[in-house]
Amino acid sequence: MAPAAAVSPAAAVAVAPDPKRAWCQFEVGQRLSYDASLQTTTEQATPGSARPAQVAMALTGALDAQVLSATATSAVLVARLGLEGKPSQAAIDVGALRAPVLLQVDSTCELLNFARARQTPLAAARNQQALLWEMQFTLTPGTFRLQDANGVALGQLQVTPQGVHRSLQRYESLWPGAPTGLVLSGEMGVAFDDAPWFAQLGSRRDVHGSGLVSGSQWSLHRRAPAASFTAAERTEASYVWGNLLPRQPKPELIGRPVTASDGKLQQTVVSLTLTEAFGEFADRVNRRVGTQSTWPALSAYFEVHPESIKPAIARYLKGELPPNAAGDFFLALSKARTPEAREALLEIRRDEGAVMMDQVRASFALVTRTDVGAPFARELAGEVSKQAARGHHDALFLAGEAQLALSVMAGTRNDPEVGQVATQSQQSALTSDVPTGQVAHVTLRAIGNTGDPSMLPAVTAFMSADDISTRKAAAHALSRMPPDATDELEVAWLRRETSPFVKKELYRVLQQQHLDMNQGASRALVEQTIADLPTVKSAYTRRYMVMLVAQSAVAKEPDIRRALVDQAKRERAKDTPALNAFGTILTPEERAEVLR
Repeated sequence: MAPAAAVSPAAAVAVAPDPKRAWCQFEVGQRLSYDASLQTTTEQATPGSARPAQVAMALTGALDAQVLSATATSAVLVARLGLEGKPSQAAIDVGALRAPVLLQVDSTCELLNFARARQTPLAAARNQQALLWEMQFTLTPGTFRLQDANGVALGQLQVTPQGVHRSLQRYESLWPGAPTGLVLSGEMGVAFDDAPWFAQLGSRRDVHGSGLVSGSQWSLHRRAPAASFTAAERTEASYVWGNLLPRQPKPELIGRPVTASDGKLQQTVVSLTLTEAFGEFADRVNRRVGTQSTWPALSAYFEVHPESIKPAIARYLKGELPPNAAGDFFLALSKARTPEAREALLEIRRDEGAVMMDQVRASFALVTRTDVGAPFARELAGEVSKQAARGHHDALFLAGEAQLALSVMAGTRNDPEVGQVATQSQQSALTSDVPTGQVAHVTLRAIGNTGDPSMLPAVTAFMSADDISTRKAAAHALSRMPPDATDELEVAWLRRETSPFVKKELYRVLQQQHLDMNQGASRALVEQTIADLPTVKSAYTRRYMVMLVAQSAVAKEPDIRRALVDQAKRERAKDTPALNAFGTILTPEERAEVLR
């Protein structure tokens, strides 16, 4: 694809942009509309084919917005991309792009936050945010960082009497799953008039790398405002806030295919009796061959003999298996691709007379099956409420385990309905008047499994609780949160936290959060971590702190390198185990300095 022509600021500039003036100071009820056109072209190398796959898209229509709320520093707008057109291939659901969204815009015109309509699938909402975030600019000149569908990009902004000019330079980091070796370039011109936001915007963006060539062009021109949004579309409760651009390490749950190896395994067990299958399973458990070798044969037996599942459970309940076989037995039931296995597990989970741990094992065995969905999620949420209301020790244990199972279910599949059920259950558990402190602690950990940033307001109060164990539990809520949504909160918490036990847990979670999300810590978080290092007595904690700094977005900057070397010298002087963390972090020259 030939690169698009460079974009210059629109010629008809009614008012020169003045950085001191709040061009994005909005008033509630204001309506803004733009004629809009979008063109994209993508060429992707296809294995086994000499010609790359090509997808082109030319859409025209409008961008409409209405101000829902406004303060001196930012405003929330409901917006809609009403674009029409047909891609050359089914690369994107154009109809889904027209669903309403919420945008938070600050007084310098920067897009701060995004919210999708609750009914919009996550993949479609991510496309909406990616397209809108290509319009990112601000009236603050200089270096500008922005996010797009591939990662965090670095650019430069110039504010002149002719308008705002934005140039894109390179990617600082990429999301997991993004093509490697991406080269980025692009230009944007923005013009203003007397009305809020911008009058005209034109942009070009090109990406090359790893068999990929893609480009996009935006053109927007202010027009007379369109009709107001409906009352339902103006209701913030109808939306879910969250940054969808970072690719979440949440796999799409798919059914385990029946392979040739599965067929061979089924043939080896098809002629066995249940007694023989049980005996071979027990022998594998006793020999401790490892979980991956323990359950498959029994699961294959259940698949070719589904009528044996209930008798097998009856024998298990009579104690005919070794005491340490329970986990692998339920795993075999979980992996058995038959409705009989699902129904048997549901029966155990619902049996209030069953052993509690068997109810729990059945719950976790069910949540990773593809033949259960939102109805089972609602069943788990109901179990949380019912057991929490009972309030005694065993009931609270069951409530917490049901909450964890629900969070695993939501965290391992891209099902908006399951995610919504999990979020509602978590919100209810954290705000309930029922004295369920134990359930609240487990719920905070469950939030860490789902990684839903919309739960942050509910979590914040627990981060300042008097009880140390509550603050430690609250740290786990950050585990899979998008770091850009939690950065300021994390820095503020570290600055006020006085307990070394809480800081130990918090730094461990933060290091893992940024590693799992493939997003380096911000400079503010890195500077706070470096400031804390001399005061932390635990070498275990310092190890996580050093790793957090080393994995940061600013790890290569000279002052950060200096801080890492100085800390390594302190660890060597005290001969602490934290020194081992520096082995792969420091360059040969830096290691030589530490060892001198």
